[in-house]
Amino acid sequence: MKNVSYDQAINLVNEYGAKLIDVQLENDYYRSHLYGSINIPVENIADEIANVTNSIDEVLVVYCLKGIRSVAACDILTRLGYINVYNIQGGIEY
Repeated sequence: MKNVSYDQAINLVNEYGAKLIDVQLENDYYRSHLYGSINIPVENIADEIANVTNSIDEVLVVYCLKGIRSVAACDILTRLGYINVYNIQGGIEY
């Protein structure tokens, strides 16, 4: 897992086609999320990530509101073998 800023994350999406993974609970996702993101609550990340990508090499940018759930999700993804996992440090809370 690598920590990145919001701007760096958007750059990963624009330049490398990274997938934005929002790991908030579904209700929180509908209140605040980044356009184009895919919601997979952290509790479900291990079971549902294969529905989003079939490549451990794909660039994944993971985030949540405050950056706590996203760190946990990044740890899970790394343990599952994903190698291009980025965390938006501090979340997206404005």
